[in-house]
Formats: sequence, C-alpha cells, structure tokens
Amino acid sequence: STQVNEETVEFPDGIAVTIDPNQQLVFNYHYLNVNEEPLDAEIYLNLYYADEDEDEEVEEAAVYLMGNISGVDIPAGTSKSLTTTCSFGADVSMFSITPHMHQYGTAFSMVLTESGESIHEDNDWYDPQTTYLDPTLSLGGDEEVSFTCSWENTTDQDVTFGETTEDEMCFVFGYHWPASGFVYMQEGYGCVEEE
Repeated sequence: STQVNEETVEFPDGIAVTIDPNQQLVFNYHYLNVNEEPLDAEIYLNLYYADEDEDEEVEEAAVYLMGNISGVDIPAGTSKSLTTTCSFGADVSMFSITPHMHQYGTAFSMVLTESGESIHEDNDWYDPQTTYLDPTLSLGGDEEVSFTCSWENTTDQDVTFGETTEDEMCFVFGYHWPASGFVYMQEGYGCVEEE
C-alpha cells in the first residue's frame, strides 16, 4: 500500500499482522508509462516471519483506510481543498500514515482534530512519504483525526472522484492495533466531510 519505489514497513516490537494458513494475498499494482517506449515493471515483495518467542505476547495489527468520495469535485481551472474528520469508534494505536492522491494533488495534511497538532504533512502526490509514529498515536474511541487534501485542476474539464489518472482521490491509510479487521472509514461511516 505505497507509491514509494522502495519502502520497508517495520512493525513496532510485539506487533504483527497475522496471515492465516491458506489465506490469499492480493496485490494490485498499476502503472502509468509517460514515455513512448514500452516499460517493463518489476514487483518484489518480501515477507518475514515474526520471531517465535513463547514468552512474548504479540498483538495483532490491521490496516485502516480513511477516505472521502462524494466531495472530490474540482471544477475546471480551479483549486480546491477538502477536509474529512474521522474517528475509529474504538480505542486504537496508530503507527503509520500514508496519503494517496492523483496527479492534481498539491498538498496533504493530517491533524489531531481537538488540538490541531500536526501528525503528517506531504506535498508530493507522486511519491508520498509514510510517517511512522514513534511513540505510536493512541486514540480513544471518540477522539478524531482530520485530514485535508488540496488539488489544482489545470484542465478545462471538471475532475471528480475515480480510479483513473484523470480522476482524483483523497485517502489516508496505515496500520493500527488492536486489530478489528480491515477498517474502511468514509463519509457516513466514521467520517464526516467538510469543504
């Protein structure tokens, strides 16, 4: 879950993602070749077993994804920002944050809603950086985080939410624990959008 060419995700001590026997892993990679010549894409994924220490309890982590969909509507030739506020609805500890936008994205920020404390900033849609929180960020079930995506639509067409390179997105994803399964929050489901 990264756009960075090479990235290593290291979990905090005592935290791991459980992969059950015979569980299927799906990798969805897509590329945009801006050159005239064909491009060979290579993908490598290295997974490492957790150390088996019978005296150490391991807590299970899971992936979260916060996003907005309906508010991504950028009129031709304009700039726009969209803020979304989310809560997990349960006590969690977050340890990584990665934003995701497409080519019209100009800036991303994420803050603790109540204090306004910044926990991630990025202005590179193409090569967004992952923030690893150390110490991890503990959130109560009713505590909220807010994230803002900003875009500049340089075309003569309106740009809305979608999966192609001509569409836009505003997502933030990462890992948290304790695991409650994959958590997908969007407007109406743990998140509220506001322009």
